[in-house]
This record gives sequence, C-alpha cells and structure tokens, in this order.
Amino acid sequence: MAKKSGTLIVIGGHEDKEGEKRILNEVASRVGSGKLVVATIATDSPDEVWTEYQALFRGLKVKRIEHLDIRAREDALSDKASEVMKEATAV
Repeated sequence: MAKKSGTLIVIGGHEDKEGEKRILNEVASRVGSGKLVVATIATDSPDEVWTEYQALFRGLKVKRIEHLDIRAREDALSDKASEVMKEATAV
C-alpha cells in the first residue's frame, strides 16, 4: 500500500485570529473537504488552545477537525495519536 502524504503547516500562535484571518483561511482552503488535525504541542494550555482553534476553523467551514493532544513523548507514539492522524489532509 502506498503512503499518502498531506500537508504540515506550522503556525506560531500569533496569527490574525480576527479580521481577515489570512493564515487560518489559507489553512482551511488547503484542507478543503479533508481532515484537519490541530496539534497543541507548544503551549502550556492545550485544552484552551484546542477549543479556540476548533471554533475558528469551524467558523471557516472546516468540517472534519481533530485534536492531536501530545503532552509527553509517549503520547506521540500512542495508538490514539496514530488513529487521529489517519486520513489527515493537513496537520
């Protein structure tokens, strides 16, 4: 079985979340009807950040969005993380 590739998009967290939302709109357009996985790895408040991004991307019409919650190295190797990543169009 051939591996499929998606898109990894790194956002530093200080993008424009109001107004034009140019960066988030670009992410949403790349996802299209696919699945977006939001990884809240570089934050001290992953639950709050996830809630915010989930609402933002739903507002930008992203239908399939999941949270990759990695709080420890072991989490990245878990079956749960692998399942979240399946069929991701963009991370």
